[in-house]
Amino acid sequence: LQIIRTIVQNAIGYDPNRKDQIEVASLPFSYNEVEQLQKQLKKEQMIDLIITAIKYGTIIIGLFLIFFFVFRPFLKVIISKIQPPEEIVTVPKTVEELEREIEEKKGEVISEVIGEEREKIEKKETARARLMRIVERDPERVTKLIKEWLRSRA
Repeated sequence: LQIIRTIVQNAIGYDPNRKDQIEVASLPFSYNEVEQLQKQLKKEQMIDLIITAIKYGTIIIGLFLIFFFVFRPFLKVIISKIQPPEEIVTVPKTVEELEREIEEKKGEVISEVIGEEREKIEKKETARARLMRIVERDPERVTKLIKEWLRSRA
């Protein structure tokens, strides 16, 4: 305590002729007050934390309510009015379905080709039949025509 007394005397300009008095005492700290202040500070911090949590929780709950009761029904109405294209609506096909579809298309293509070939054959047969009728009606004229073709090629 003597060291503290000396430091204080030097700091204030102590003069014994003026009858200056300095008293330095050692008093114990009251821990009850410090503990009470710490408890009060913790309570205030907890209250601030609860208020902040309630504020943000209210905002989040409000956003969820707006989404579920306003935005979501609005989207359902809009989506129900929009007709999706048929291509998007179809479900992806399995391998068996795709193979069956390919076989069906093959059959269709083959039947188309066969139909076209039949038509060609029928046309040839009708052309051949017409030619045979012409030959039977006027064989001399057909003979002259063939002779002219042979001469023109030579």
